Amino acid sequence: MADTIHTIPIWKTSLASIAVIVAHFGTWFRLSALVLGIILAILLGSALLTMDAMQALFEQFPEMTKALEQVANGQTSEEEFLSRYGATQDSMNLVGALNMLGLLVWLGSGAMLLVRWCRFAALGDDAVGRWMVLRFGSLELEMLGALIIWGLIFFVGFIAVFIVATLAVAVAGPIGYAVMLVLYVALFVVITRLALLFPQVACNGGLDLFAVWRRTRGNTWRIFCVALNIGFLSFVVLLIGMALVGFVLYAAMPEGVFKRDADIEQAIADMLPLWIILSSLFNVLFVAGHVVFAAMLGLIHAQVVARPEDHFI
Repeated sequence: MADTIHTIPIWKTSLASIAVIVAHFGTWFRLSALVLGIILAILLGSALLTMDAMQALFEQFPEMTKALEQVANGQTSEEEFLSRYGATQDSMNLVGALNMLGLLVWLGSGAMLLVRWCRFAALGDDAVGRWMVLRFGSLELEMLGALIIWGLIFFVGFIAVFIVATLAVAVAGPIGYAVMLVLYVALFVVITRLALLFPQVACNGGLDLFAVWRRTRGNTWRIFCVALNIGFLSFVVLLIGMALVGFVLYAAMPEGVFKRDADIEQAIADMLPLWIILSSLFNVLFVAGHVVFAAMLGLIHAQVVARPEDHFI
């Protein structure tokens, strides 16, 4: 039996994606608070653990760059370079290991948040009013798989489009730029449509991309336009957040830091703790900001799987 095609209203869905967050902000906060708190604690902890290493790397970076050039030119041996900067290599290894841990935390946390957010937007599942919402079960594991699959599709698609677009510009000149624009728009249209895999996993289970593709047929451009509206709003909010962070950092700069004889390295070292706190908070808010996309995906999923007589927005 063929799936019923439900026409998705662009502006109603866009506005509802925001309204459902504003109207139920307390619930969204309760569903997200514990996971976001864990992310913040890990970001701050890893940053504090690597603060001395990052300061050492920053101080030695100009000298290391010159030494690497000498190694490349044969003026210095690799053994001599390693003996001189062995401790720095240990610092780089520590930073790399913690960055990898951070990536795993981001993926796991993203999977947990997407399950909760999509289920609330599409099904009204508010975890029975619980605050300590921290669960990583079969749905979260499937969501992790969905994130990896979607990310791989995006990565491979982006590389393919980049190669073809570059060749088009090299061969066709100005026409090639038009081809580039069409290819990138097509990529993001497809990727946006496949993002409906996330609420599919959260609400129904199963990594079935074909089911997602069938359910969203006839709504490709509508889904893309809704995502464009939400993306534009999110971009504006992101710019405001970045401007606020920049203002705080500027206000906290030592007096005379822009003078010609100012000690820039010492000023940066003095501001590093503040930068760590602000960047960690900004990263957590950046993750939390994706709730509007989860609400959008959940509402779209609720519409494409609904019966003709059902009305969600």
